[in-house]
Amino acid sequence: MANKLIKMINIKQILRRLHQGESCNSIAEDLRVHKRSIRSYRRLFEVEGYSIEQALLMPETELTVLINARKPRSTPHTGKRYAVLESRFDYYCGQLKRTGVTLQLLWEEYRAEHTQGYGYSQFAHHVGQYRNRHKLSMHLQHIPGEVLQLDFAGDKLSYIDEQTGELIACEVLVCTLPFSGYSLAIALPSQKQTDFVSGIN
Repeated sequence: MANKLIKMINIKQILRRLHQGESCNSIAEDLRVHKRSIRSYRRLFEVEGYSIEQALLMPETELTVLINARKPRSTPHTGKRYAVLESRFDYYCGQLKRTGVTLQLLWEEYRAEHTQGYGYSQFAHHVGQYRNRHKLSMHLQHIPGEVLQLDFAGDKLSYIDEQTGELIACEVLVCTLPFSGYSLAIALPSQKQTDFVSGIN
């Protein structure tokens, strides 16, 4: 989608790389962002009278307000088809918290009841918009290299031992540096302290 919202962490990465003199094409390819979006952010700061360096020094809250103030307002949805879908938003959001429930499954359930309802892409778009509007969030400032966030993934994964053919379950430790967004995942035999320390190292 051309107007898809870009996460603040990616905007910060875009700004850092523009400041380092990288081309829009190179940044777009690495971050999987459309180059028009990168150019539009650069133009936004130029129009508002900020250099890239000044934008990088802004607190995330101020940067968010500046960017959101320039976004076009979406028009309200009307009509019976949307009203039917809207009445189910809370149910769908609750179901999506359950393990194994996907938007695809919920859409199939929706279309079974409403054969003239939305196609999958519009269904996913409207449910996603509702979730974003009702999701509480807080912007956090991070200092480079100060914090490492880590946790074990919720579900176990497994791999096949090439020598024995045995299926072996494993835990997955995920570590993230919040300032840059760089992440690492490593498979470990268990969540025991010795394996945990080994994974951190």
